[in-house]
Amino acid sequence: MGTPKGDLLIGDSTLLERAVDTMQTALPGRPVAVVAGQLATAPAGARVLADLPVGERDIRAPIIGLRTALYSAETDWITVLAVDLPFATAELIRFLLDFLDDEMDAVVPTQPDEMPQPLCALYRCDVLRHVEDAIGRRDLSLRSLLERLKVRYVAASEYSHLDGAQHFFFNINTPADIDRALSLRS
Repeated sequence: MGTPKGDLLIGDSTLLERAVDTMQTALPGRPVAVVAGQLATAPAGARVLADLPVGERDIRAPIIGLRTALYSAETDWITVLAVDLPFATAELIRFLLDFLDDEMDAVVPTQPDEMPQPLCALYRCDVLRHVEDAIGRRDLSLRSLLERLKVRYVAASEYSHLDGAQHFFFNINTPADIDRALSLRS
């Protein structure tokens, strides 16, 4: 993309501002942290957590951010929302919270194509040991991590009644995706 995704604009808001606003709306009064490899400031009400180092190597992967969030958590569960999912809503996050279960390690929605979306999910902080183990083995795939956890998958049919559900997992990866997102936003 040529620039950090969080700095990209959709309308009047950056992707980072949208994600923080979504989390603050979904979880009022709860702390919101922004985990990033390189980020100087976060929107008001959020704190910045720099990715924890992994040995002497500079590893960039979503599992590293998950590790940082889990390590820094002050609660039993964390909610994860990637900045490049600009249409995930506070209503979706609150809906996922209804599936919290102490017998599970994670609550993860599946996209309409049935692929899990591990970057818009809930994780029990106890999974940190599984994350550390995966990183130690250099298995950086979040989908691979999910295979080792007890996961409550939330099917698209379960959340399809929510407003905007058809675009929840539209992902920004290219400049063309920004153009498409601009045409989709309401």
